[in-house]
Amino acid sequence: MDNFNFPSRSLQGRVAIVTGAAFTGRVTNGCAIAIMLARDGCNVICVNNLYAGLENTVSFINAEQAKHAGLEPLRPQAVSIKKPEATGLGNSQPGRQGTDAGGGGRLPQQQPVQAQTADRPKPSPGTSATKLSNGAIGMPGRAVPFKCDIKFEADCAAAVQLALDTFGRLDILVNNTGIVGASGTAVEVDMDEWVESMDINVGSMVRMTKYAVPAMQVCGNKTGKEKSGGSIINMGSVTGLRGGAPHLLYPTSKAAVVGMSKAMAGHFGPLGVRVNCVCPGIGYQPATFGEGTLKELSLLGTEGTPGDVAAAVVFLASDHARWITGTDMIVDAGATAVVNMSLPKAASAAIPLASGGKRPAGVSTAGAGVNGHGPGTMNTNGNGVKPVSGSKQPVHSTKQ
Repeated sequence: MDNFNFPSRSLQGRVAIVTGAAFTGRVTNGCAIAIMLARDGCNVICVNNLYAGLENTVSFINAEQAKHAGLEPLRPQAVSIKKPEATGLGNSQPGRQGTDAGGGGRLPQQQPVQAQTADRPKPSPGTSATKLSNGAIGMPGRAVPFKCDIKFEADCAAAVQLALDTFGRLDILVNNTGIVGASGTAVEVDMDEWVESMDINVGSMVRMTKYAVPAMQVCGNKTGKEKSGGSIINMGSVTGLRGGAPHLLYPTSKAAVVGMSKAMAGHFGPLGVRVNCVCPGIGYQPATFGEGTLKELSLLGTEGTPGDVAAAVVFLASDHARWITGTDMIVDAGATAVVNMSLPKAASAAIPLASGGKRPAGVSTAGAGVNGHGPGTMNTNGNGVKPVSGSKQPVHSTKQ
């Protein structure tokens, strides 16, 4: 076994870009992803269009790294970017031009991007540890904030360039940006809002990937037949797998992300770049749901959090998932894995009795509601209908 190469979970020395990484009064999926990647040693470019929220995430990450190393924490400062004038390529917005990625560790036609950070004192002797109480392994990574709008191609290119200029490489891209988008059914939806929303939820991931993959190829490690060209994780949703209501746009866009991830896996697999999709279910979010209200949507009887989503992303980013690409990882505690067969009282009471006053074979009388004491519960399998004794199955939802 000494000669066997076991994959490592560590992300030491690797560099990630996480979009939608702001802390906006609550821990979002993107915020949790950035923090947990950093705890496993990854340096992170935190991207969002709200700098104040980015500062919160970045300050937290850098404080954890400083505590580990016995240093004063870095204070995040704005990244200085000089955008080129528009040339008619890609988007027509002033200062936002389309660019092509190339070799040499730099994206051509882009001005240098520099992260401004304060100098640190030297670490105190004996302060370094191998494991933190928060679960970090080795030295945690550090974070750099980057305020940009990924609706524009030049901003996406600049985010990748920042990773190359600051850390010298790019290994991981987490496409986490998404909005609920245009409301309404196909009859009601405003098509201009539809196009804009689809561009944010799907097009932004394409733009980020367009520049990230060449950068991963420039910096990727290749030894012999093995290729480690990077990992891309796109944020989907269970609504993209099962559908969702009441609006058409969101589940449609997430279904596109699921299919796009598989296509990208086929395109970039020969380059050693893995592409996977994480599909969260409904998790506890203080802004939208009260704590404890979602437990019945889970087969486990527990609520999910952004930390659970982030754990899936960190796994897919690491070498533990080195042989996993083109997959959809559902993170919903099994809520979409089963079909609820609970019957309402009216339906239970309406089940006719067979001759002789007996119920048909396979129909439960336990709590069946025949006398108004509760709903009957049936569970189907290959042999027909079978009773589920004492079952109290929750009603499951596929809306994220």
